[in-house]
Amino acid sequence: MPQLAYFLLYVVVRLFALLPFFVLYLLSDILYLIVYKLIGYRKKVVRKNLKHSFPSFSQQQLQKIEKEFYHHFCDLFVETIKLSSMSTETIKQRFSVTNMEVVEKLFAQGKSCISLSGHYGNWEWSAAYGLYIKPPAKALFLYKQVKNQAFDKLIQTLRQRFSVECIEKDFALRKMLQYKKQGVATFTGFVADQTPTARNIHYWTQFMNQDTPVFDGAERIARNMSYALLYIDVRKIKRGFYELTLIPMSDDVSATTEFEMTEQYVRLLEQTIQRNPSYYLWTHRRWKHKRTQPTTSNIE
Repeated sequence: MPQLAYFLLYVVVRLFALLPFFVLYLLSDILYLIVYKLIGYRKKVVRKNLKHSFPSFSQQQLQKIEKEFYHHFCDLFVETIKLSSMSTETIKQRFSVTNMEVVEKLFAQGKSCISLSGHYGNWEWSAAYGLYIKPPAKALFLYKQVKNQAFDKLIQTLRQRFSVECIEKDFALRKMLQYKKQGVATFTGFVADQTPTARNIHYWTQFMNQDTPVFDGAERIARNMSYALLYIDVRKIKRGFYELTLIPMSDDVSATTEFEMTEQYVRLLEQTIQRNPSYYLWTHRRWKHKRTQPTTSNIE
């Protein structure tokens, strides 16, 4: 049954993906009216997140960000569908990398690297960074499996169209160790602003003016495996066009203090969001955990 559901889902997505961009964006505009105006999908969550993230903003400013976010959110939906039919040339034109030489230099030094990004811009298209990784190096993309098997398989099919290998987060370390033993350099992408489960919270900080638990797994893996850390800064140039810039964080994480790189990542992500808040995923319940007691590993 999951296989049949996946097949039917893929056929529907593939048919819609054959539509040109201008038609898909027209559908996105209609979807915006339904999702935002009619249904009000997670509108309370979005308003709460924005209000707490930008306490000094006026109601008019917050409303402007809210509307622009929902327009972008609907664009994300049709852009993800379009992945199934986009050519290599098209995705590279619409999602460009400005400074891939940063990674090439690390590979030349015999170093693998981990990139940190957030749910900003179009994180589904960001899997296309695999097109910029020259063999024999490998591009890996970590993901969290969703409950619906058909939908999960569809998303991985779309992501892996452009030379990236998707790895479920629970198997990430095993796969990275495997490539390291084989002497294969890897570029591994972490979308690291996920909310950690309560039992996996090791670090709290202030993020967007709020007390926030932060996923620190990327830093720990980079430290233990002697990998370099990079931050992916994404800019939305215009509708359907994004630009990715790699910002070096550390090529020797072992020389940094515990949680230093995690804190640096949070600050860089904040800068990206504050530059244009409309392109962040405000529907996510990012601040559902509350700190119950202080720990020694916190930045106040």
